[in-house]
Amino acid sequence: MRTTLHSRLKLNYKILLEENSKIYPRTGKSIIESLQKTMYTRLTMEEVTDLTFFLKIHPRTDLEWVTGSDLFNLEQGVA
Repeated sequence: MRTTLHSRLKLNYKILLEENSKIYPRTGKSIIESLQKTMYTRLTMEEVTDLTFFLKIHPRTDLEWVTGSDLFNLEQGVA
């Protein structure tokens, strides 16, 4: 069974998510809810965009946008 994206979020981003959630609790809650999915490809473009802007992740390569490998620890080579 795959683990959630939230549990596989890289530590530095997980810390940022927690810190920013204290400042913007509704947005943080929404992002954490979206990260309960188990595969990066299940996130909508809006969810990915919200996450990257909330964590101030700029720029991202095309490969990072497609795979999520910059944000998540991989499970069987897949985010």
